Amino acid sequence: MDFNDLNKKIDEIDALVKAYYNDETLTQKELIYGKALKLNEEVWELTWEVLSYFWSQRKEKLEESNLDSLKWEFADVLITTMLLAKNMNIDIEEA
Repeated sequence: MDFNDLNKKIDEIDALVKAYYNDETLTQKELIYGKALKLNEEVWELTWEVLSYFWSQRKEKLEESNLDSLKWEFADVLITTMLLAKNMNIDIEEA
């Protein structure tokens, strides 16, 4: 996947997210704050998976972890970051 393909995918995901929440009572500022909080959640989940990858979690938590989970969390952080940037009119490629 190249950067243009990724940007198209981000546009598709953004449209799906907007259609899912469809809450017109939220201001742009509230939407951006929500996306920033979501990014924090995704970074936390990635951190959890990194700790699990290096066996730095309790045994019962390690049983839930695998390399695929780690890959998904990296993708989640990237996608959520790009969604936040898009909603703040930041061109990631230019940045």
